[in-house]
Amino acid sequence: MRNTVHLTLFDVPLLILDLGILIVTLLGSILLWGYLDPHVEYQDLALSHLRAGVLDGVLILILWPAIFYGRGLYHPRVGQWRWWQELLAVAIATGLGTLILFALLILRGIPGHALPLLSFAVTFTVADCCLRRARRALLHLTDLERLYQPHVIILGSGPAALSCAAQARILGYIVLGCVDVQPLTRDRALPYLGHFDDFPQLLRRHIVDKIIVAMPLASVSDKAYNIIQYAKEQGLHLVFPFAQLFGPIYRHIDIETGLYLEHCDRMGSTWSLALYSGQGAGGQVVAKRLMDIAGASLLLVLSAPIMGAAALGILLTMGRPVLFTQKRLGYHGRPFHIYKFRTMVKNADDLQDKLLAYNERKGPAFKMTHDPRVTPFGRILRKTSIDELPQLFNVIRGEMSLVGPRPLPLKDYERMGDEIFRKRLSVLPGITGPWQVSDRDRVSFDQWMAMEMDYVDHWSLALDLKILAKTVWVVLVGRGSK
Repeated sequence: MRNTVHLTLFDVPLLILDLGILIVTLLGSILLWGYLDPHVEYQDLALSHLRAGVLDGVLILILWPAIFYGRGLYHPRVGQWRWWQELLAVAIATGLGTLILFALLILRGIPGHALPLLSFAVTFTVADCCLRRARRALLHLTDLERLYQPHVIILGSGPAALSCAAQARILGYIVLGCVDVQPLTRDRALPYLGHFDDFPQLLRRHIVDKIIVAMPLASVSDKAYNIIQYAKEQGLHLVFPFAQLFGPIYRHIDIETGLYLEHCDRMGSTWSLALYSGQGAGGQVVAKRLMDIAGASLLLVLSAPIMGAAALGILLTMGRPVLFTQKRLGYHGRPFHIYKFRTMVKNADDLQDKLLAYNERKGPAFKMTHDPRVTPFGRILRKTSIDELPQLFNVIRGEMSLVGPRPLPLKDYERMGDEIFRKRLSVLPGITGPWQVSDRDRVSFDQWMAMEMDYVDHWSLALDLKILAKTVWVVLVGRGSK
């Protein structure tokens, strides 16, 4: 059960990165110092100043992050700075640190040159800024919160809600507004979206990733509690600022039955507790995204000849267009266009309404074994799953994952009566998943949904690898879609 707690005062990986660059550049400046002053013997220097050097080194390793912290270089808003703003802040902090280092050398009576110190300051500033930017680019590729700006609704409408809205915007969140029994403030910064009873309708109208509870839990009404339970069922993240946690929290949140503690962290200037049900966040999610990017890129290269042959076959047998695109619902209800090789006649969507009477699957999804809309060449593409290969571009774009619930067309979601199925949207949809590696043509709609809900609730990287291995076997034996 994923219930580890991470207390983070600031960006710890960034701190470690800064310290690593600091150590490397300091060693480089010492080498330059010895090169410029041939009278300095490294062995004599080390013996005479060993104790002082160790103490000074420890002092620098403590003072350096303190200076950077004081300049705001570990604050979440750094990610919103322009490159020159970050360069200026790093240069000023490095200058202050270098002055302290120079003062320590003078106090110790250690001979030296100004050039190694200047070289150290310039090298550290440039290297630190470049690696910070490179790290941020990597995070944008692997972190869904950075790839998709989180949309939040605030539970409550008082001063605490206004404060939470301001802090959320600092972090780059899109604050949609608040829900409450009645608006306690008319501030334009926090639009009133409606009563607690309106929450299910709000989820249908808006993309929502997080719910921030900005009211003391001891005063949470049954209706507000129902929203918390509803959000849990939908796979939304729940954020509780610590200022709101005083009260009988465990009377309101049953962690053992589906809510997991994600982390304790800073939300701007206030501490918060983040809870989730389903995939959540963390190292495994980052590893999953890296696996998606690497795997999709490799598969695109390896399958390029097959995709070229498929495109040529479609042109010769069916004509244009080669690709079929359709709007589907992705992460937390964000619409995106899925790419597939076209396997049906051009007016397939229009013909589906006439074929609904022949639907072989109970539920909103349409299934017909001998679908007359599928062309002979398209049937081959479906049987071998080649028609799915263009979705690798969706994976690289961050709209899909290699493994996840199958993204459904918008009209299928509209026909779904049970809102609990929307929890499938709390993770990225996948090219393959538990349904695809089962005997999917014999699986009912309810069994299909149950498989994918179970995947969301018990997701792990090991489970993804297991499904990918099964997918290879399914493709090799030709058990693709009919």
